[in-house]
Formats: sequence, C-alpha cells, structure tokens
Amino acid sequence: MSVTGLNEVVGIAIISDSFRAGLLNGKRAELLRQFDERLEPDERQAVLNIQASDFSSFAAAIEQLIAQRERRRSMLPAEPAAPSPGRCSSLASYGLLLHST
Repeated sequence: MSVTGLNEVVGIAIISDSFRAGLLNGKRAELLRQFDERLEPDERQAVLNIQASDFSSFAAAIEQLIAQRERRRSMLPAEPAAPSPGRCSSLASYGLLLHST
C-alpha cells in the first residue's frame, strides 16, 4: 500500500496552486501519471473517482482512503516475528521448559 503516495499527492497540492487547481478541474488523470510508481492501481482509481469541488473536500476524501487502507492492514493476520539474532529459539525461550524425570 502506498500511503506515502497518497500523502504526496496532497502535499504537492498544498504547495502548488497549479497542481491543486488541476486536481479539481479535470486534469487529475494527467497529473496522477507522475505517481504511477507510488500509487497502486486501485488507489489511483480511487483518487480519480473522488468527487470534490474544493481542495478541503478532496483532501478529506484522501484522508478517508488512507484510513480505510490502515484499517484493512490492521485486520491482516500478523506475521510471526522471527527470533532476534543471538536469542534462543527453543521452547525454553518461550517459557516452556521440558524436564526429564
């Protein structure tokens, strides 16, 4: 996921009047081409589908996209952590000691 790319679109729009105007006046697809390496295809499509008449509405819609992505990512099962170098990865390191009788 490219939250960085989505943030970058908003960041450039904040500092560039012409970029910001282009996002709202029909040049969005052309402007987003420069982000092809940083936006996933579905993110690009979601940005193209935003209907906003002003920048604050556009930025709010981007914020919602980011929040949706983060919620989806947090719902994914966590990958088991690899043992740190130098740490014992035996059962003992997990508090499970085997005793012989």
